[in-house]
Amino acid sequence: MKPRALLAALFGVLLAGGVGAVGAADLAPTRMLLEDAVLGSNVIDPSGEGNISLRLPQGTPEHILGLDGFRIDPGTGIFAASLLLENGGNLGLRGQAVVSVTTFVPARRMMPGEVITSADMVTAEVPLARLGENSLRDPGEILGKEVRRMLLPDRPVPAQSVMAPRVVRRGEDVTISFSDGAILLTAPGRALEDGAEGEQIRVINRASNKTILAAAMGDGLVSVR
Repeated sequence: MKPRALLAALFGVLLAGGVGAVGAADLAPTRMLLEDAVLGSNVIDPSGEGNISLRLPQGTPEHILGLDGFRIDPGTGIFAASLLLENGGNLGLRGQAVVSVTTFVPARRMMPGEVITSADMVTAEVPLARLGENSLRDPGEILGKEVRRMLLPDRPVPAQSVMAPRVVRRGEDVTISFSDGAILLTAPGRALEDGAEGEQIRVINRASNKTILAAAMGDGLVSVR
């Protein structure tokens, strides 16, 4: 049993045994007991990491005998608890538990077309509830990517908002290359769509005026395999 849970259980034994006098040693920090209640509820899962912060109303006693009841809403983290006070009375309390995790977020607003560098990103504590299922947290999944949809500062990066950087742009003049052993052929062309490195895109061969598929290689070059 966790030390905190053991301490809370001892309080329950003392109360059940009808101990008349209550001293300072019988009290426990209110926040400690509430945090244990949140963790024990199994409705807010920090996935083995993160920090729990409690938002409590003004005037909440710092120390109590224990909890006489606890309920929490898994979606919002809002909870209701009944506190056992030093004088033997009960106090109803409502608060909110917020689980925060460390993640990688933009340091500034980033617009579509920008390529993300380490200077553009910072680490920050973000409420778990604000992390969508498709939010990216690993720097390796973000750095070097091109912004597809505007990114806001201090907000998680959705996977659909970034993409591999485009090395060929739609409408750009390109050189089409074809190699077969020692043979290398080239022709002028024009890209009909954007393409990341290695991506197959449609290109017009200006020499034949035909549309072909070629792999974007960057620096105005596409390759036919």
